[in-house]
Amino acid sequence: MLAYRLVAGLTTWRLTGPDGTVRFAKVDTEGRYPTLRAESERMIWAAPYLPVPTVVALEQSDTTTVLVTEALPGRDGTDPVWRGDLPRLVRALGRGLRDFHEAVGEEWCPFRFDIERALDVEAE
Repeated sequence: MLAYRLVAGLTTWRLTGPDGTVRFAKVDTEGRYPTLRAESERMIWAAPYLPVPTVVALEQSDTTTVLVTEALPGRDGTDPVWRGDLPRLVRALGRGLRDFHEAVGEEWCPFRFDIERALDVEAE
């Protein structure tokens, strides 16, 4: 079942197994930045610090990349409960990201995205 489409060429699918196990498959057909490989690296790096989805698989074929992850307990950002209050969802996600960076310290994060990197990405 399609869970979310951010932009054309980038979709997230909710996969429910016969036993009720939920996984998500994010599919990128256009090689967006950051790549799904980079996203998987960030999740693996962040796992000791906070609950993040476990990476199950990362596959690439030609221009399509698929990242499969385990679902986390609770309601994900695609749950209908959030659709009626997207500003609340954005505030909660922003607060969580800020709390994470304050707890870990951004100097320890190997995935910096400063102005120089942003300009490089735009130039590509």
